[in-house]
Amino acid sequence: MTTITKTLLRFSSLFVLCLASLSLSAQAQNLSQKQETVLLAATEWPPYTSKHLPDQGVAAEVVIAAFKQSGLEVELQIYPWARGQAMVRSGHLHGLGIAWFTEQRNREMLYSDPFLKTEIVLIKNRHDFQDYSRVENRQVKHFAVLRGYGYMDLVPKEQVRISTLADLEQSLQMLAAGRVDLTLEEKLNAHYRLAKLPFDTQQKIEFVEPALQVKDLFITISRQHPRHKAIIQAFNQGLKQLIASGEYREILRHYTPEPGGVD
Repeated sequence: MTTITKTLLRFSSLFVLCLASLSLSAQAQNLSQKQETVLLAATEWPPYTSKHLPDQGVAAEVVIAAFKQSGLEVELQIYPWARGQAMVRSGHLHGLGIAWFTEQRNREMLYSDPFLKTEIVLIKNRHDFQDYSRVENRQVKHFAVLRGYGYMDLVPKEQVRISTLADLEQSLQMLAAGRVDLTLEEKLNAHYRLAKLPFDTQQKIEFVEPALQVKDLFITISRQHPRHKAIIQAFNQGLKQLIASGEYREILRHYTPEPGGVD
């Protein structure tokens, strides 16, 4: 065998080893990505998400269990809502653990299949006898709304005054004091928070029936995340398995009143 032939064989062997090394490196990197913990933003929104509830609330339980079905770890981090959304946009977190659908969010984030149903209701002062189930009676009224929430399409576009507040407790207290006419919120969350306020405040608050809207609850993953489609697909598949096994309904039964399911 000539020296040239030996040299070519040596280089050929080195080339094959380099390709094998690169292939193993890529496989290891892909495996690491698959095992990446999914980081989702949530907010204090009991009974759906809260650091003060067992298992962080019903929405957190469903989300974690659905991802577990697909073999993925997930961590829900509780922040003020506006800050949580900003952390997703900046890339510090991967997505939202609870979200209603909005067109703006849909441009930035990929949505999952719905995993819970929520009811958005108007809330008024008990001594206000106006029939707010009629749309025309909501005109020329003062609304308290929460910063960053996805229900502004339910607030009249014209002839209303709007105060944007940081939390629902402040809205309910202003409502009880007669400083605003109406606020709106998810029904179970409003009941939970109202129960924590002074009794005299509770006595001044009334929910308007029927609900303004039934809104699905989703998770989202930022479209900037390189695996956003795969993560959403894993959640959707895990949710289907969770429902089929009966575990989904068991989670919901732990809560009173029982949240609206999608099964």
